[in-house]
Amino acid sequence: MPWENIDANMGRYGALWVAVQTAFGTPAAAPTHALRVRTFLPPTKQYTRTADEYADKSMESKFERVQGLALDTRSLTIEATVRDLALLYQAALGDAVTGTLTPKTGDFAVYAPGVPLTIWQPHPGGHTIAKDVQITSLELTVAARANVTAQIGLGITSVDDLGTLPAAPTISQEVLQFRHFWVKYDGAVMKPESGTVRLTVPMSAVDAAQGLLADDRALAPLGWERSGPRVARIEFATAGTPAALRTGYGVTDPANLKTAEAGFTLPGATPKVLSLKLNPAQVKGHDPSNGLDRFTVSHAIEGVSVDGLPPFSVTIPA
Repeated sequence: MPWENIDANMGRYGALWVAVQTAFGTPAAAPTHALRVRTFLPPTKQYTRTADEYADKSMESKFERVQGLALDTRSLTIEATVRDLALLYQAALGDAVTGTLTPKTGDFAVYAPGVPLTIWQPHPGGHTIAKDVQITSLELTVAARANVTAQIGLGITSVDDLGTLPAAPTISQEVLQFRHFWVKYDGAVMKPESGTVRLTVPMSAVDAAQGLLADDRALAPLGWERSGPRVARIEFATAGTPAALRTGYGVTDPANLKTAEAGFTLPGATPKVLSLKLNPAQVKGHDPSNGLDRFTVSHAIEGVSVDGLPPFSVTIPA
């Protein structure tokens, strides 16, 4: 068995290995990034089944017929690093990592709206490899005095057992932290007490159960298609109410929309900045606390398009 002689304690820590694919349907040759995982994907194939009904008054357990692989969107939690996020944003937006990522308005390929990923998962329950993986959402969570985590929604097209693991890539040490986080709105810089930076790319699986593929893929989806608009959104809490945000909440004319940006600056001899810029942006939430305790305000800002083009971009440090 491919997972014999694996340390049983390995499930307490570990990493997923990923790489971008250059073509849909062809897995990457070797992993390039190791994600610091807090949760794993299922270590075995997950099947959908239906009971084999028969009218003979039997009280025994019935045979269940496998109807396909349960490869809907799955969630993964990692500790966020600059290097890993560059790869993930590239896959979600369909653009190469060249400093500023501008979302592609067309598909990467048929059945692959974003750049597909190959994921290798070393796991004590069984090593697996998944190809043609699509990122359907990417949410950064910034908690007070904590490392930043990223929750990744994945659309998985196929998964197979992996007998031999490839060489492990290096794990990035540039972990994002609460102290690196900042938000800008209309040029004013704020240091929120907490926040989230969310990118959503709605997709629906395209079924392959009609004989469109070879027998070894008959139980799997064919791929993915866009099923809604991309949404880039910033949510954060501040002590008190910044005047610019209070004004922005009441904007009724698109001509008065401002620019917003949320990002992280890693200190050093050459500071590294990773950010999501919304231009134009609309303040869609302004929720002051109404009790007698400490006064805080929750804000929500979303990139909105006034010309049909993507209203956001991502800055990736060199």
